[in-house]
Amino acid sequence: MYQELFKRIITASQTESLTFFVGAGVSKLSDAPKWSELIDAFCDSLGRKKKSSYSNEEYLSIPQMYYYSIDQDIDQYYDFINCCFNGKLLVPNPIHKMLLDLNPCAFITTNFDNLIEESASENCQSFKVVACDDEISQIGGNRFILKLHGDLEHRNVVLKEEDYLNYSDNFKLIETLLKSIFAKNTVVFIGYGLNDYNIKLILNWTKTLLKEKFNKPIFIYTDDAELSKNELRYHESKGLHVIDYRNCIKDQNSPINFIDRYKCVLDCVNDCSEVSLKGKNEIQAFELLYELLAPLNKMKALRIQDIKEKLHNKIIIDSNGVINVFVGENILFKQFISIYDMEKSEKERLGNDTIQKYNIIISVLSKAQVKEIHCSDHKRRTIADDNFIFADSYCMQFNYLKLQEYVDEEYVDYHHNYKKAYYLAKLNRYKESYELFVDVATEAYITKDYLLHFLAQANRYVVYQAMKSANKNIMHYNSFDFEGLKGGLLRAEQVERIFEKLPIEFKNEYRCFKDIASFNMLYENSYYSFQDAMKLQDAIDSNTWEMGVTSADKVISRINQNLHFFVGNGLCMEEFTEFKTTIRNLMSTLIYKYSVQTKKSTDDDFLEVASNKIWLITSIFIVLLNILMLNNSIDCYGNIQ
Repeated sequence: MYQELFKRIITASQTESLTFFVGAGVSKLSDAPKWSELIDAFCDSLGRKKKSSYSNEEYLSIPQMYYYSIDQDIDQYYDFINCCFNGKLLVPNPIHKMLLDLNPCAFITTNFDNLIEESASENCQSFKVVACDDEISQIGGNRFILKLHGDLEHRNVVLKEEDYLNYSDNFKLIETLLKSIFAKNTVVFIGYGLNDYNIKLILNWTKTLLKEKFNKPIFIYTDDAELSKNELRYHESKGLHVIDYRNCIKDQNSPINFIDRYKCVLDCVNDCSEVSLKGKNEIQAFELLYELLAPLNKMKALRIQDIKEKLHNKIIIDSNGVINVFVGENILFKQFISIYDMEKSEKERLGNDTIQKYNIIISVLSKAQVKEIHCSDHKRRTIADDNFIFADSYCMQFNYLKLQEYVDEEYVDYHHNYKKAYYLAKLNRYKESYELFVDVATEAYITKDYLLHFLAQANRYVVYQAMKSANKNIMHYNSFDFEGLKGGLLRAEQVERIFEKLPIEFKNEYRCFKDIASFNMLYENSYYSFQDAMKLQDAIDSNTWEMGVTSADKVISRINQNLHFFVGNGLCMEEFTEFKTTIRNLMSTLIYKYSVQTKKSTDDDFLEVASNKIWLITSIFIVLLNILMLNNSIDCYGNIQ
């Protein structure tokens, strides 16, 4: 019924022009007070009788009366409002996560709470919070949360009558930004009532200002009362496309709570996406699997999280690299597994196009160190075997002679020059590395190889940081002169915007690599690594047995994936102290686990409970020790010290 509206939301999501306008109804799912409940609290304080419903005038006048009753004491006023919110423990709810999964470029909200930003942080997404005019200049593009009515932190909430009357004076720039959003973006109202006073004000204001440029927003209706045709026609005349949740639920007769009302609409939006499995047969699902994973094959090494993000909510994959597919319920891998199980003669009868796509899927999974696929038929299909190439052998083995031989050659192809620039950085020849990365980034952009351009730019910034660090080190006898450096210098704020400036098609395909050009990836990795190490330490201290993927397995997997991804793709990020410290902490905990388990009684060996034991393969252990101990064992000319 709403297919065109659903497609419009999906298109806006893919083109970074989707904005969610979030009201109190979404926060109410987290037990935040509704506007009417705030008015009830004011009435209690004023000794007024509470009402089941208030007029638009009362919503504004009652807070104003309270403000006058306390002699306009601003501290007491905000203490009172804070008390209404802080009396409850507010945590994000599933609807926040579903909204974030639709990749909005911005949120607008009249809510005073910080649930949206908390949910974004929990899901490792970065949004700039803007609650006053002074913060508008800090946005620097998309990805912001616009607090239209201020917030408690800034003590500038719009609640009482004079706040509304003086709004245009206090929020001039926010008003301008709001007009721009409605002119360019697809705006979806969620968590509001159709008769909400704020909605009427905003729609009237934007429609009057924009006139023919007014981009008709979408309204998700979840109220109890059914809309008549006349009511629907009235609201559409006011400039709204209304989606009634009742037309999105499967069983019209069963009662449905508010959170499920929101979910059923958002599920319908997701089902309309091209990446949805709904209505697809096995062959179409195989084509979708290929389309999702094929872009990742341009990378030399991948992480499990990259596969997870691409196949979001379609499979289960554990941290040890095992995909669990219930074939009867999920057809995404059904055709792929059928091909996997074929005899060689059967595969030869398949078309070249099908085999090529199958091999690319295998390649992508192998690069992410996906070891096996487990299915409901209890068969294990092996993907990455023991011959899998881990990272870059020259770098992992610290073969500086081979690195030196490679950089001594001249190359025309910019892919070879990217590798050469990376090797130069490993040899501490930072200035040569920096300037070669500049050349690679420029040439890759001209030829529209945006992925290599992005990686080269990210490395360029890291090498610049390495040069700055070397200049501060008084023991480093060769300082770097930044004057006249080819390509100039990249500032931190420029690096943050490298990804955003690239074409939308590229960003849609490679969004999982967005944080490569910033420190966010290192900080996030350090956080989760710390959690893994703590869980392993807890398991050691409590002497508990773990089943399935153990905490030790997770630590080993974390180390492997980090080294494989950074070194395999020629990313200089592993030179940062944060990364070295992370690996060192994980290895220390792992070695402690190894030493403790040798003290176990022979009864444990007799029982053969292998899931709680770790074995350190000598060659890998030596390599890891080299990483921790020999990372700075050459001087700036590549000479081994």
